Amino acid sequence: MHNHRVSGGRFLAVTILNVAITIVEIIGGLLSGSLALLSDAFHNLGDSLSIVLGYFAQSIAGRPENHRRTYGYRRAGIVNPPLQWLWCGNSSRHAKRPLFNRGVRLFNH
Repeated sequence: MHNHRVSGGRFLAVTILNVAITIVEIIGGLLSGSLALLSDAFHNLGDSLSIVLGYFAQSIAGRPENHRRTYGYRRAGIVNPPLQWLWCGNSSRHAKRPLFNRGVRLFNH
């Protein structure tokens, strides 16, 4: 069996880097009025959440077996992708309308 576990330090470094890029893109998008930068910033924010959810799923999946969970908690990794899908689908549904309205306002001026 392969071991694809990543250390918590790597998860933290990737998350901090992704959040930093997101903050810079939000500031740059607001200052320049760039809808492309703002949409990429929110895409990166979703990526950051996915990284955090992946970390928690990996840490739960690493728990040892016990009398109640004879297979252990390895199935936590299977639950993670649907949670990410629900988050991204729901957040994009709420984000589309304001971004669309902002884009229309930018192009009408």
